[in-house]
Amino acid sequence: MEINCGMGEYLGDRTLAIPVVLKLMYSDFVVNEILEDKTATRILKKEEIQEQGIRPKDEVVSVPFPDHISEAIRNLLTMVFEKKIEYCDIPIKDLEKNQRKVIHEFVRNRYRGQLSSETRPDTIRVSRGQATFASYRRDVPKYCHFTLVKENKDSGYALNIIAKFLGIKDNGLFKMCGIKDRRAVTTQRISVTRVSKERLMDLNRTLRGMSIYDCEYSDTPLKLGAHWGNRFDIILRSVKPEFRGELEKRGNEMGTRGFINYFGTQRFGTFSGSTASIGREILRRQWEAAVQIILEDKDAKGTVAEATREWNKTKDAKQALSLLKGANKFASIEGQVLNALVRGSTWQQAILALPTNTCSLYVHAYQSLLWNKAVTRRVGEHGEKVIDGDVDGNGSPIKETDSHFNVHIPLPGTTTPSPHYVESWYNDILLGDGLEAGCFKSLQDRFSIGDSVYRPIFLLPENVTVDFINYENEKEILMPELKTSTVKEVENGDRLAMRIAFNLPSGSYATVALRQLTGFDMSKQSMKELSENNPEEEDVNNEDGDGQADECEKEVNVPEPDDSDEPLTKKPKSVPEECQEGNGV
Repeated sequence: MEINCGMGEYLGDRTLAIPVVLKLMYSDFVVNEILEDKTATRILKKEEIQEQGIRPKDEVVSVPFPDHISEAIRNLLTMVFEKKIEYCDIPIKDLEKNQRKVIHEFVRNRYRGQLSSETRPDTIRVSRGQATFASYRRDVPKYCHFTLVKENKDSGYALNIIAKFLGIKDNGLFKMCGIKDRRAVTTQRISVTRVSKERLMDLNRTLRGMSIYDCEYSDTPLKLGAHWGNRFDIILRSVKPEFRGELEKRGNEMGTRGFINYFGTQRFGTFSGSTASIGREILRRQWEAAVQIILEDKDAKGTVAEATREWNKTKDAKQALSLLKGANKFASIEGQVLNALVRGSTWQQAILALPTNTCSLYVHAYQSLLWNKAVTRRVGEHGEKVIDGDVDGNGSPIKETDSHFNVHIPLPGTTTPSPHYVESWYNDILLGDGLEAGCFKSLQDRFSIGDSVYRPIFLLPENVTVDFINYENEKEILMPELKTSTVKEVENGDRLAMRIAFNLPSGSYATVALRQLTGFDMSKQSMKELSENNPEEEDVNNEDGDGQADECEKEVNVPEPDDSDEPLTKKPKSVPEECQEGNGV
């Protein structure tokens, strides 16, 4: 799998490949977003989240009534709160703006967000239910930032669920710094437009496998890439005792030698239909071919696989769509494409009906494949040596005496200040794929391909720690899940796992660092094959996790950026609003 993704070199001798099992349990892979100021998001326990604002449903706070609310209106408000009547109207014809504002704040504070207030001609209508989008307070900043912790869910899918519970139809109201892995426990900051803290915190009553906390208002939304990176805490299982010393040595070396900063296999697709192949067809304007790859008969379980099999058998979009169950009908990419075809869309319209971020990921995947191939050639021919023509992250030439960590290569399709030796390499690959050198430029605005984007060839992780754990049972929980705050300690278990943690800047892949550690193919397909050859590990990377995901959630299939979270190393100088992160996949 890695070879097909252009990953052909290591730093140093990796003749000895050490097989390990990654992500047997989704809690084996923990990702905490590191913000721009280098502080990391955190996982809170249920009790800590409750302290931040989850409230008993029928609690009324002792907030005094404003003087201009009559006794009769007070009684009506009580009846609304007790669900005896649907609403009541408070006369405001003779009230000034600041007095009307006091009434809205009173309703919100006394009834803890359980009643909503809406200004109408001559009245304020108070009704049962949380505040609506239209009644968002005008005295607070426009955006609310919050931490989202989730397990075994893709970022975009989790936001689809949150949007559904909030009644938000436009998922573009959500912004994030980067996409987080699905099969993992992850924390990240999210911003949403005109949704109150109270509404967000109250969702914790309903959400499963995710929680919201650390809410705060802001005058600005989050932006793609507006964070430093991520802290990874990873369990590698089924370590053979004879390899412990070598793994410990390599783990300690990682903090001094680093690894080749390839785009990881996750960027190129989970199933046989590669995201890079879809991106190539989009660049070639072969829209039908792109749709066919998305709807290939996939090696997966659940209704997505049933629907794609039906499509490939009959080409009946309506019948295929009918096989999708639950949220797959609207949250999966297959469901979105089939919905478009059922509505009579052309092949091109079916592709462009997908969220802009999804289409961008396809084009970026092909772009990333070309970059990987160029880096493999560069490292294969010159190793870590700085050579004539190498540049830094700004495209400026560097000296042969400079550190190899300063060497950057431009991504294909971006504008470079001066010719770079990899440009001819890119052109040869493009020609072989039936494309021209300028094929990216026509899609630059729509798909945020970027301008002057340079990515480092070599990367050095920060704060690397290494430990080993003995455990007894194959599926022993070795790091806390959201529902499990304690982990059983075993001193003499007959199984051995390695726990490694490190920080990486945004846009880099933890599995690529693990590839350098083990010398082993760490792709999802490789882990699956390993499990098939080892009866003890037969459930490795099962898409259904270990049965804890909601039935309507566990089958959703999306391009999986996994442990990286940014399509480009640098945010383009100008990114159209519709191309910024929000519908993340």
